[in-house]
Amino acid sequence: ALNLVERKKAYGFDIQADPSNGTYAVKLRACPDRPIRVYQAAGGAKAELTIDGQLAYFEKMYIHSTEGLVLPTVHYIELFGKDVQTGAARHEKMVPK
Repeated sequence: ALNLVERKKAYGFDIQADPSNGTYAVKLRACPDRPIRVYQAAGGAKAELTIDGQLAYFEKMYIHSTEGLVLPTVHYIELFGKDVQTGAARHEKMVPK
């Protein structure tokens, strides 16, 4: 289980609904500049975000971090998905600012 500081600063997330089109924007604390758009589609829910400059269906994320004195330190984040247009695999490794 995550403690309060971990939820607020490192591993938590915020969700904002857009009632005009039935989508949700999910912002992860580890990479808030990459919102994930979640919506209902034929066959189930879809999640999209930009990976390596292309819109992709989000599949998974890996966050490499180590415990610090007060907060964990995030060293890098890897995003994995499939290109919305071509279906090709997408991958990007990011180092947080």
